[in-house]
Amino acid sequence: MLSWFWNNENHGEIPNGTNIDNKIKFSIGKEEHTVNPDDVSPETTLNDYLRNKLYLTGTKKMCYEGGCGSCVVSVIKPGDEKAMAINSVSL
Repeated sequence: MLSWFWNNENHGEIPNGTNIDNKIKFSIGKEEHTVNPDDVSPETTLNDYLRNKLYLTGTKKMCYEGGCGSCVVSVIKPGDEKAMAINSVSL
């Protein structure tokens, strides 16, 4: 999953010499967030984190599998300008 964030020509491989600290870093608006692996369980989805840790309850959870589309959030990968629609219950 971490390899998805790397914008390179190796089709998802992490570049040699890259320091991986297992933290997930993202921003919402202009506010930066860092999630440490010890702070959340492996079962925590992006939807759970947004709603239960950041109290951003505008992101909905209906079918719990991403089929209905109510949990969709907009994601922009580092270095890209185009946003993608991602099911927040799947990440």
